Amino acid sequence: MPAKVPARAPNSPVKPALKQTSTPAAKQPPAAVKSVEIVHDKTGSAIEILTSRPVPPALQTLPNPPRLVIDLPNANVAVKRKRLAAQGEQFTAVRVDQFQLTPPVTRVVVDLLSAREYTWDAAGNRLMIRLKPAEEPKSRNTTPAQPSTVSTFSAGVQPAIVPVSPRPTGSMVLAGSRIGNGSSVTASGETAVLHIARGGEVHVCPGSTVSVTASKNGQELMLGMSSGALETHYHLDATADAVLTPDFRILLAGPGEFDYAIASNAHGDTCIRALLGNTASVLVSELMGDRSYQVKPTEQVVFQEGRVDRLSNDVPVNCGREKRALEK
Repeated sequence: MPAKVPARAPNSPVKPALKQTSTPAAKQPPAAVKSVEIVHDKTGSAIEILTSRPVPPALQTLPNPPRLVIDLPNANVAVKRKRLAAQGEQFTAVRVDQFQLTPPVTRVVVDLLSAREYTWDAAGNRLMIRLKPAEEPKSRNTTPAQPSTVSTFSAGVQPAIVPVSPRPTGSMVLAGSRIGNGSSVTASGETAVLHIARGGEVHVCPGSTVSVTASKNGQELMLGMSSGALETHYHLDATADAVLTPDFRILLAGPGEFDYAIASNAHGDTCIRALLGNTASVLVSELMGDRSYQVKPTEQVVFQEGRVDRLSNDVPVNCGREKRALEK
């Protein structure tokens, strides 16, 4: 395996990941991230983010070193302090910067002392992220809890994702009838099949967690994934979806049939494999660079160490079907 890539600080020089305007964030002016603060209450420490209007976040955790990454799509940094020092048993610092310029994405990185679970809630323009205490570790023998629904971000909008009925193959279906905008979906031992309200499916592969953020009209999706795998199975007209990994932005711009398997690991390796029925290409752009690559409708590629120029066509047949696909 290639050596691990050092963690990227959010205050690193940033270049536009992609010069595109037909993105979910292009339908309204960017929000301003006005304040990021560490607050304390009876439940412990939390991160408070104030924006000029409600912004649905995409959250993910990263290992080595442990971090909680909070991406705020279609948002520009307007804070004075971009680094906050913290003292406590949960995290050591909070860093804020403009992670992507076009479309704008603000990234908040929480440097953790150890891997932690988290929750978040919102009221108007105020977003709160809370880390769970260490004495509440995630049990591997229990079914993942249903992702929370935050009505503040989805009031009046049809849910972008709804679970489908169980398939004869035994694919896992999440409990509940709706998945709220900004939620994270975790698949444990079996694939979680999510039905998109506009049509089609997203498969969250075993051992993977995927965050789901929809545009205001619910027609365009941003899927966030750290180390894991997913499959897309749907048609797009004149709209565009995006899949964000820690290193790449993968743009699915219609029209076309998008049947792709996508997997990413903790070493910065990302594989993309066109599946049967796919008719469209995707554009892969470095989040911390200016290189991009168009994956053709029948192509399969692996980008190593978070770089487009480290390209290989030696893709595992199980790319996108299980979390450790790239490590075998």
